[in-house]
Amino acid sequence: MDQEAVSNAPTVIAPAFVDYRGVITNVLSGHPVRHVALITCEKGVIRGNHYHPDAGGTQWLYLLSGRLEAILCPVMADGEADGDRDNWHLTPNTLLMIPPWTAHAFRAVEKSVFIAIDEYSHAPERYAEVTVPYVLLPQME
Repeated sequence: MDQEAVSNAPTVIAPAFVDYRGVITNVLSGHPVRHVALITCEKGVIRGNHYHPDAGGTQWLYLLSGRLEAILCPVMADGEADGDRDNWHLTPNTLLMIPPWTAHAFRAVEKSVFIAIDEYSHAPERYAEVTVPYVLLPQME
């Protein structure tokens, strides 16, 4: 699939400002944020394998280090796939938007660190409301 033709294709974020003190990179603006998580992945592990319905809102993944294989697939309300899977190879400084009703899974090609940014709360009592299991990548033991 032509990655540039897809509206939620990953975007490499260029620094907004650089000088002798360092770099400022504006990762996300103009969106309500209710949760931010720093997530680490050992090489070969699988993360995700779920989707967030409307109650979950949009999620973004910003890769800080390492490399991830990302698989996204739109899902209908009955849990069936609603289109083709998109496969992406993410490198550092890449931002990936994950709309509601989009199943997503990530395989760490190498040890990786990313930030998950969400429009919804991750309060434990809301987990089942905002996270529905959906296997895109089987867990490897």
